[in-house]
Order: sequence, then C-alpha cells, then structure tokens
Amino acid sequence: MVSSYGKSFFNEEKINKELPLLLKLLLNGQAEIVTDTGLLSNAGIILPEVKSVIYSALKVNHRVMGAIILASNDTTPYTAADLKLLTTLALQSSAAIESALLYEKNIREAKEREEAMRLVYEATGKFVPYEFIGALGHSLITDVRLGDQVKKIVTVLFSDIRGYTTLSEQMTPEENFRFVCSFNERMGPCIRRNKGFINQYLGDAIMAIFPGSASDALHAAIEMQIEVQQLNQSRLKGNQPPIYIGIGIHTGPLIMGITGDEHRMDATTISDTVNTASRLESLTKHYRASILLSDACLIQLEGEGFDLRYLGLVQLKGKQEPIHIYECFSGSPTEELNKKQQTLPFFDEGINHYLNSSFDTSIKAFETVAEMHPEDHTATFFLTSAKNYLQKGIPENWSGVVEMGMK
Repeated sequence: MVSSYGKSFFNEEKINKELPLLLKLLLNGQAEIVTDTGLLSNAGIILPEVKSVIYSALKVNHRVMGAIILASNDTTPYTAADLKLLTTLALQSSAAIESALLYEKNIREAKEREEAMRLVYEATGKFVPYEFIGALGHSLITDVRLGDQVKKIVTVLFSDIRGYTTLSEQMTPEENFRFVCSFNERMGPCIRRNKGFINQYLGDAIMAIFPGSASDALHAAIEMQIEVQQLNQSRLKGNQPPIYIGIGIHTGPLIMGITGDEHRMDATTISDTVNTASRLESLTKHYRASILLSDACLIQLEGEGFDLRYLGLVQLKGKQEPIHIYECFSGSPTEELNKKQQTLPFFDEGINHYLNSSFDTSIKAFETVAEMHPEDHTATFFLTSAKNYLQKGIPENWSGVVEMGMK
C-alpha cells in the first residue's frame, strides 16, 4: 500500500505497475541516497524534475515492513545528515507500527477467544441448563465444583408418550430418532415459556423442573397437551396415528448438585419429589387422564382458574402416606373440555360417594356423566370400579385409598 504526503513527485499509477522494480531497488532493508534517478525516471515511477531520492527501510528484527521514500527537485542532493535523520525516523516509525500491529493482533485474538468461549458456554448451556448452574450459585459452568449442591422447593414435571413402544416398532431406528427429536423440539419451548427448564430428555420422556410456582408447571403441561393436539392434526393428514402423552406433576424438596469424580462430573437431582412426579405420570394410564397433579401442587394454585377434578387418595409404591391426586383437564380439546365442565358436579358427587363406600349412589352419578359424555374415560374407570365393589364387595378396612403396586 502506497501513501504520500506533501507535493507528489511520484506517479502512483506507475508505482503500482512497477512495484516489483521498486521493491528490488528500495526494499532491500537498507537506507540510501539515490542521486542517479535515471532508472526510476525511465520506468515512470518518479517525475522527470526529481533530482535526488532518499529512502530508509521500515525494519523490525530484520523484517522489512516497508520504506520511507523522499524525493526532491532541488539541485542540492540529500546529505548524510539527512540520511541519518531519516534512518532514525524510520527506526522509531517501525517500532510504533510494530506495536500498533501487535496491539491490533492482541485485540483480534482476544475477541476471537471471547467469541470461542461464548460459543462454548452456549453449547454447554444446552447440556447443563443455565438455571441449574445458577441454582448452585454460579454464573459460569467453569465455576462449578464437584460436590456443589443446593436444596430447593420445586415442582417437577414428568411427561411420557403413551404406547411409544408399539409406535416405535413401526419405525426404523432413524425414523425413531427423527420422531423423538421433532417431538422434543415442540415440547421444550412450552416448558421454557413457563419459567421451567428441562433437566433430562429420557428418550420419549421429559423431566422438567420449575423453581417458581406449581402453576408454571401446570401452564406448561396444558400447553404441551395443546401442542400435541396440533401435532396430531398434521399426523392425521399424513395418515399417521395420533399420539398422546401423560403428564405427572408434584411439588416438594429437591437437591440439585454435581456428582461424579474429578475426571467425569454430572449435574444430577436427588429427591423423592422426582420419583413421585414420575409415578404420577405412570398413573395417567391407570386413571385414563392426561395430566395428574398432587395435593402439594394444589396448595400453590389457589386463585388460579384451572379446570380440576379430585380423583381421591393413592398409595404409591414405597410410600408411607397416601397422597391426594387431581386431574387437570384444561388442556383438553374444546368439545371435551366443555363436556367435562358441564358434568363436573356429577363427577364430584360420584367421587364423594365412591370414597365413602356409597357405591350405588356413586354409580348413579357416574352413569349420568357417562350419558352426557361417553368419552370420559376417567369417569368410566370409576363407574366400572364402583360396580365391581358393589357386586363383589370391598376388602376389609377399605378406605378408598388406591394402592399402586407399580412404580
């Protein structure tokens, strides 16, 4: 690159064309006074009126970066003193240019390292949620240490695709993988929009944690059910069978921490809350419901306009105390939602009599629900159960608690 100052005695167009000649003559790493300007003049690099040329290389550690070239039309040629001054100026300029280039290089490399670290943090955040790291009191994953832990009251959501084993048997492994990826891409945003984060993708199942209110988790569950309904519309157009998911939600204490060893660490959660949420999800198949939540969640839902039905007490496997469970049907399709709202008084009446062993009265209430809404599978479940107890009798000391032997 050529730059100039003052009156120009150089033909810049010719300089660019004759650059190899100029480099050969001037950029040899030396400083010199040129009084015989014929070669440069004949090449058209300098104008004919130039009488003498003086130059000094811009050099750092024997590396030539360029040159300072002066031309004069004065008949008095440049002197040795001029050459010494120009050499000193070139030396100082070289050092300044080298420092500037080094500074620019350092800034560029720093920005590149910063960008690389940003990409690493972004990628890491997709494997270990920022919310998890933040809960441990850190802002960066590099600050995490083995043994870090924190205990919090959270709401855990478990979801699972119903009959996935049968569904997957109809697909190749590649189709299976693409299906699960596509499904999770739809579910993830529902959770994040409602202040939750995904702790684990477990194949066709999802475990999510909501550090705030249980209502956040329930809103997410409702959105997930609606998203599945929209997905089914496109599946039906492609002659594919519809899919259904069950969701279990429970609120309680949970420990989030970093476990493993110095060579392999993992973010993990340890809590009975997780087990309970998972088992509630399993119960959705038993009660033929889409969303089940515990009474611990219900406490945080006061004032919220969710559509809920009480389903009684359940003794989960390995638990000492039974828990009250509720169905949320706010995410049901519009027609089903309207019918469940209309039949809710009869359903509640049927549950109340069922839990008090008044099975004949309970049957009448559930039959009313069945007549008004034949597709209410949860009501059908209780209707069938009440008829069985009425015909075959109930076990001694029966209290209405359903004991679940499965996990």
